[in-house]
Amino acid sequence: MDHATTNPQNAVLTETEAAALLQVTRFALRKWRRSGLGPRFVRCGGRLVRYVQADIDSWLSQRKFNSNAHELSAAPPK
Repeated sequence: MDHATTNPQNAVLTETEAAALLQVTRFALRKWRRSGLGPRFVRCGGRLVRYVQADIDSWLSQRKFNSNAHELSAAPPK
């Protein structure tokens, strides 16, 4: 039995799959990795990168907001 099928949180996604899930380009994921802004990732050797579904879900949930008041309070005065 495939463990990822029984527990989707443990699913391991390719860069292409993760980008499709997040509705962004692979280039965007690469920029996020370089800047440390994207979801956690696993480096499986040289350039082979994978994403764990639970890490993507966690990253998304940390970016949920009820309003943009936090952005407005951080903006410089005009």
